[in-house]
Amino acid sequence: MKQFNRCAMLRIMWGLALLVAILSLSSCTRYTITGGTGGGLLPQTLRLELLQVNIFRFTWIDIADETGYRLLEDIDGQSGYRVVADIPANWTSYDLYVPLPDHVNSVYLLEALRAGYYDSMGEAAVTGSLAEAVGYFKASNTGEIDGFGFSVAISGDGLTLAVGAPFESSSATGVKHPGDPDYASSQADNYALDSGAVYVFAYADGLWEQQAYIKAWNAEAADEFGGAVAISYDGGTLAVAAAGEDGNLINGESDNSIPNSGAAYIYTRTGSAWDPEYYAKANNPGEDDLFGWALAMSDEGFTIVASAPGEDSDGDPDDDSITDSGAVYIFERDSLGWYRQAYLKAAVVDDFDGFGGSLALSEDGNALAAGCPGEDSADTGPYDNSAPDSGAVTVFTRSGYSWNPQAFLKASNAEAQDWFGTSVSISGDGSILIVGAPGEDGNGQDQDSNSLSDSGAVYVFEDFGGTWTQADYIKAFDPDEADEFGGAVSLSGDGYSLAVGASLEDGGSVGLEGNESDNSAEDSGAVYLLFRFTDFFTPYSYIKASNTEDFDCFGYSVDLSRDGLTLAAGSPDEDGGATGIGGDADDKSTPLSGAVYMY
Repeated sequence: MKQFNRCAMLRIMWGLALLVAILSLSSCTRYTITGGTGGGLLPQTLRLELLQVNIFRFTWIDIADETGYRLLEDIDGQSGYRVVADIPANWTSYDLYVPLPDHVNSVYLLEALRAGYYDSMGEAAVTGSLAEAVGYFKASNTGEIDGFGFSVAISGDGLTLAVGAPFESSSATGVKHPGDPDYASSQADNYALDSGAVYVFAYADGLWEQQAYIKAWNAEAADEFGGAVAISYDGGTLAVAAAGEDGNLINGESDNSIPNSGAAYIYTRTGSAWDPEYYAKANNPGEDDLFGWALAMSDEGFTIVASAPGEDSDGDPDDDSITDSGAVYIFERDSLGWYRQAYLKAAVVDDFDGFGGSLALSEDGNALAAGCPGEDSADTGPYDNSAPDSGAVTVFTRSGYSWNPQAFLKASNAEAQDWFGTSVSISGDGSILIVGAPGEDGNGQDQDSNSLSDSGAVYVFEDFGGTWTQADYIKAFDPDEADEFGGAVSLSGDGYSLAVGASLEDGGSVGLEGNESDNSAEDSGAVYLLFRFTDFFTPYSYIKASNTEDFDCFGYSVDLSRDGLTLAAGSPDEDGGATGIGGDADDKSTPLSGAVYMY
């Protein structure tokens, strides 16, 4: 079963000169007011307030004789202004929805149109950690040890968010929507311990709201529904895993004769309503196979991949002679519905390799990366088992209905207990692969140094005509022991923005751009945002929760939208007692309830 322990990086960072420039804004000497002068100086009344989720609210005092306003933005304080909003006459406020990491140094100018000319109504600069604008998402039925945020998936368009809480315990079944007569009551009890739930949130009309509360239609205790989630580009297809589900494929989903065999559930959305569509099982379910441990989905939602790292076969699905070797299963949807397309094993099958411990799928569903964090070889040859749990990744490609292994990848500094392959993410076209190794011990200067135990690392591989080559080795901006950098990774569709979770990082800062050397909050967790300007990824933003606390494990799960502008990060050990979006983040009354943060 999954173990819920206390936690089991699209642009370049601006330098000191930029900060000095921001601090000098009060003189207003570097900024030119566009247009002419319509009637002399106007009152400089522009004010900026930060609101959830990702909202910059601008307010001002309306003036006489204006026929409209416009808001201009200098995104970094030095590039110059551009118009971001034309605002009708007589308005006195405007909400701008922004991706926070890109706007930590932004400066804004409001202009009023009078007699054909624009005159300044004042400037406002972004300052501080932006913590007040960070989205703070909680379950609608927050409960102790629910682990809300254990898994997160944000749709490619950035408008739908699915959050898994595998240790939620209500005895409800099926899908509940706000407004349903039993919406609240269905979430109220805790009679099915660790049955699990998934919460779907959607963005519309300038607001994020919860859209659905989803339980398995055969929900039972210890199923851990929500341990993994995957969602299509448009957010209309959702896959949810329950690795602890006990169903027997032959006798149906109500037969609990195979403990922890695991299952995956597929849902589709019509309008704002979610409906169950398919119950996926392995073709060879076995006890403790943990089918559904990891999930991946193609953009259009027609290909879904599920892993079973506890599967025991030697390649023959009916031969369980290789304990926990692991397997991967491919499901496809055509005009007739869903069917099981392929059953994949590692090139070399070995005991306790856990093949399928992580999964990543290209946008078209034709390139698949499968992590094998328990693999034991010391180099790129899979037959040498002298480095236990060093880890490996296998890349497969699909031609027609056939899946074929294309590459067997190892870290350039593979060593025992690095757990390379714990996390994987692939670019939309399948040509760039990110692999996390949270157990790697490098110090950030020499990858062969092992002076920082379990500091963690991330590796970048590129495909050159079918030949995969390691292109980069990435460490945290300020690596430290036991941070487990790389425990979670997410790459934007174009392969330029990268988010990396380090759920055991100890920083005490809040929000964005804090002090990376402050280790005052043990295992609070962090997310690092990096941007690939040319050939290599460069540090861009150091991200913390808006309410950083010890042992929250922020960054245990991460996901980026396709364009890399929206980031969701899970903190399954957060202790908040609030419910819904934007609650009191200082309420710590519900241990291990979990939270998700949006940037």
